[in-house]
Amino acid sequence: MRESQKVAAKPKPQKIDKIALIVRPESPELADACKEVIAIFERFGVEVCVLESSVASLGLDPRLACKESELGERAQALVSLGGDGTLISAVRKSLGLGLPVLGINMGRLGFLTAIKPSELEEFVPLLKSGGYVIDSHHLLQGLLVDSVLGEQFDKIENFVKGTDRESANLPQNFQNLQSPTATPRILEEENQAENETQTELESSFKKADSSNAQIFNESAKDSRICDEKSLLCERTQGRILGVCNRRARDAIKDLSRKAESTSEQPAQETPSPFYVLNEILITKKDISGMTKIYATINNEHFHTYRADGLIIATPTGSSAYNISAGGSLVHPQCRVILLTPICAHSLTQRPIIISDNFCLQFSVEEDSVIMLDGQERIDFRKGDTLFVQGSFPIQLIQHPKRSYFAVLEEKFGLGGKQV
Repeated sequence: MRESQKVAAKPKPQKIDKIALIVRPESPELADACKEVIAIFERFGVEVCVLESSVASLGLDPRLACKESELGERAQALVSLGGDGTLISAVRKSLGLGLPVLGINMGRLGFLTAIKPSELEEFVPLLKSGGYVIDSHHLLQGLLVDSVLGEQFDKIENFVKGTDRESANLPQNFQNLQSPTATPRILEEENQAENETQTELESSFKKADSSNAQIFNESAKDSRICDEKSLLCERTQGRILGVCNRRARDAIKDLSRKAESTSEQPAQETPSPFYVLNEILITKKDISGMTKIYATINNEHFHTYRADGLIIATPTGSSAYNISAGGSLVHPQCRVILLTPICAHSLTQRPIIISDNFCLQFSVEEDSVIMLDGQERIDFRKGDTLFVQGSFPIQLIQHPKRSYFAVLEEKFGLGGKQV
């Protein structure tokens, strides 16, 4: 069994005496509920802080206010008060802090939230004693790169390796806290193609900026390092964008032409990876018409989607937009990526589930839009490339008596007893 396929041991719950409350934004109707939740925590001796923006809008005690930059110091866990959307917002704030997230459901479905407000008084003692359960949910990470790479070479290399901690503001020791990142098998290149491409590669670097040339030339010195724990075979001959590419020579020539044509233009903004708990949605920019999406897996063309959009979901997100579009439900412990087209223009374009060991690339024929967990919008222009791969897990706090299958029965009516 490969290391990436081993089931990681569940993190050990810690005793929690300090929490930060994340409240659904612009929800003054939650003011009374928020005050009651704070009172329950304080009654059990749990120190509470609330983001300063919520303190003002909900009329809370100003002494509870804290800045987002202070969450890591003032809290041992984040507690979301709202629905699944609020919990996702809390997860985003937890990145780089290593804090578990507890969801208190004040929304409609609350599939990811652990408890109802009426259950909080019973649950707080479990938090203080470490008697709760931690469920790990793996994220997807994406990187959107424009058509002119320029200074972005090193950023793409680090992304595909899964080592870009700086942009994600991740702790340096997050590998010790989380399970390994996705690890696809690396395809071997023919020796002749590698030798030919090496010459082209070195030639192209002379036209690139000096910092990128140095990074790639240094890694090209050792042509025999191939670590299955990374997403990049560091035999860089014949590889562009960090994964094996048999057409690298053509890509290098094309890149060199683009670099020359844009040498006098302002420097491009360096892209940073983004992370989602549920899904990345590629959809059309306009209401009418469909979008054409080219999908590549490990640099091999996989499919061309003609549809209203494409959902790239995590197992956690399989119960969200994915299931509404006809995708499958997948247990959160599975290490997979779900590809579900929306209103496909062909009966053969069906949902598919693949290992998160793969590195996926997407491009579009016309300008489109990317939505991250339904909360953030990014323009996806023709000529851009979207990279997607599995990433590290975040920690959700759950009630020890609440299982995934019990939630399926409660929320979706699945697995219920026959009458």
